[in-house]
Amino acid sequence: MGKGFLFWILGYAKYAVLVGLVLLGLAIYAIYKADHGGGIPPESQLVTVSGLVKSASEVTVERKRRRGGKTETKYYELEFVPDTAGAAPLKLRVDIETPRDNIADIVEEKISASYDPEDSVNMVYAIKMGDKVELAYADMARVLQARADKAKAADASAGSIGFGVVLLLIGVGGMVLRRKLAAGESAAG
Repeated sequence: MGKGFLFWILGYAKYAVLVGLVLLGLAIYAIYKADHGGGIPPESQLVTVSGLVKSASEVTVERKRRRGGKTETKYYELEFVPDTAGAAPLKLRVDIETPRDNIADIVEEKISASYDPEDSVNMVYAIKMGDKVELAYADMARVLQARADKAKAADASAGSIGFGVVLLLIGVGGMVLRRKLAAGESAAG
């Protein structure tokens, strides 16, 4: 019975390997993102469109977890009508770190917005209203870099990486031991 129980427990070693790899992957991604500008695209890759902001609203998206708790994401959403003839209206997303007064100033006004068309959410990185800069690219770069640094501190901490390595080693060791036990039983049988 003891050998069967040990064999059963070692069957879960693959999950320890998986969790260890996920933790190490998160750490590598956090380090990469923090070391490469916080995930903001270069200013040369942004598309600038001019048009009228019809409305702006603050959006809160809540995601509930199955085992309790929730996460919340906030941003501003602009209803934007481009000046280009025949262009469809756009929904542009502006980071919540942008001062509310700047968002209120651009409603029902003509602006130039620079956003990343490759991004599925149309995140805006710069807004100009005439000669006045309402949202500077450099400010967004600082905000996103600070977020990436915070994620790096949490996901790539020595404790998190160490725990991932320990789980990986335990999992690999368990899988090797299970294979040896299985080989010993088949040779004895």
